[in-house]
This record gives sequence, C-alpha cells and structure tokens, in this order.
Amino acid sequence: VSPMASAAAASAASGARSSTPGVGASSTAFGVAVDPVQDAAKAEQLLKQLTAELQEHAPDLFIIRHACRLDGIPESIRGLVWRVLLGCHRPIASAQHGEIKSNIYGHRPTAGDFMYGEEEVAVKFDLHNQRVIRVDIERTMPTHDKFRDLTVKHDMEVLLTRYCKEVDVGYKQGMNYILAPFFLVNLEGREDIYHCFKSFMSHMLPNTFTDDEFGALQCIFALFRLLLLYHDPELCNYLDQHDMTPELYASSWFITMHANRCEPELVLHLWDLLILEVDDDPLLHYFAALALLIHNRD
Repeated sequence: VSPMASAAAASAASGARSSTPGVGASSTAFGVAVDPVQDAAKAEQLLKQLTAELQEHAPDLFIIRHACRLDGIPESIRGLVWRVLLGCHRPIASAQHGEIKSNIYGHRPTAGDFMYGEEEVAVKFDLHNQRVIRVDIERTMPTHDKFRDLTVKHDMEVLLTRYCKEVDVGYKQGMNYILAPFFLVNLEGREDIYHCFKSFMSHMLPNTFTDDEFGALQCIFALFRLLLLYHDPELCNYLDQHDMTPELYASSWFITMHANRCEPELVLHLWDLLILEVDDDPLLHYFAALALLIHNRD
C-alpha cells in the first residue's frame, strides 16, 4: 500500500472511529494532505503556547492535546510533545538507576560495557540473539541518512538490549522499527529516546512481544477481522473466501505500527495522532488500520 494511500486512509479512520474525541480535528496532522496555506501568525501563536506549557514543571495535558488536535504537532517541538504525552517528562531518580544496575545487569561497569550518558547505565551485549539485533538494525530505514550513522546504530543496539533486559523479554524482529522514529524527533538525549520508546511499547504494544508464539498478535488479528466484518462485511467475506486472513496482510501494521513500510515523515504524522490519543483511545490504531484496508478495498 502506497504512503499516499496510507495518509488518505488515516483521515478515513475518523469516520470508523467517530466517537473518538478530536480524531477528525487532528486528521490533518496525520497525513501529507495538509493545507499548504497556513496562517503564519496562528502557527506562531500555537508554537509559543505549546512551548510555554511544555516548560512547566507539570504540563497541562488538556491544553497540549487541545492545541495539537486543532493544528497538529509542530515539527520543531514534536519530540517534547511526544515525551510529555507519553509521561516521560520527569527525570528518573538516580537511586532507581542504581537499583537497575544492580538487579538487571548484575555487574559493575567494565571496559567492555557501553556507558549510557550521564546515567551510566551499563549494557552488556550478551543476549542469545544479539546478532539478530545487529542484523535488524542494518535493515532499519537503510535509505535514511540518520540510520547510516554508526553511532546511531550502536545506540539502537544499546537501547534494544537494555529494553529486553529491563522488561525481561526476548528480542523480536519489529522492535527495531518501533525504536527508530524516536531518533527522528529531536529528543534531548538517548535517555529520553529510551524512556519514550519504552512508554510507547507499554501503551501501544503491551503484549505483542511478550511471548515467543505471538499469542497476543493472534488475538489482535481475530479482533481486527471482527472490526472489518462489522464495518465492511462484503470485504470481510471476500477476503475470507480467498483465505486472505489478517496474518497475511496486516502483520507489519500491528508489529511495527507501519514504521517498516511507510516513509519516515508519514510514520511521524501517524504516530502524532496515536500518541495524542494514547490515554483517551489506545485502540485507535485498530481503526486506522481498518480505514487503510477499506480505503484500498478496490
């Protein structure tokens, strides 16, 4: 499915999810079909309002969501907005990091460890499938200049390894694509990238990677088919008759949240919408995927 079709389908998601607050208003922020003639004064005022609110000790999420639903998330502060909406705007106490170092990593930092910024979280590259992580990182958005940088590749391996150890899950293909967009939104540091990634995983993909058999993913496919049956029974029956189950066409939609197929800019707009609704409507992605399928039914 082409990126342009994906963008158009996302706008249609507001029709399938008409009860979702603000989805219709924020649909212009999702795709590339944004009115190019935007009032500069209004945009500047929005940017100032959001910037001021983001600098507060306890930012008002209602103000932030309301402003972004009306006019989209400004690109220049996208990382700050994502961080706040994902609940990562407060630093973690150093004592907690000390506990992580002793309980998760179980060793004092050595010359072979990567010292993670000022936090000094040591990550040892000793997962049983560490080689798979490295291979997947090489495949992540290979045409994008950002991911040709050796430092970024190394940082991705550190963060993916750290996540698997802290959450106690085995690395699975697809995690690399979920991590990648957080390197594109001007977050202040790698610690911010990690905590935003971890929060996004817990909110949007809480069970997708928790078992080796992908049992939760099978449940997602079953739910998605029921949604399709309700909203477009003709299309659902047609796909059933030709043995076209969601596993065959929608796996990457729910494993990577479209990050492995769409252009990075489009992924960022899609995730703007999903993160804006992460608390009010964490199931919105199902309806965005549904709209994508129905939009391309012919």
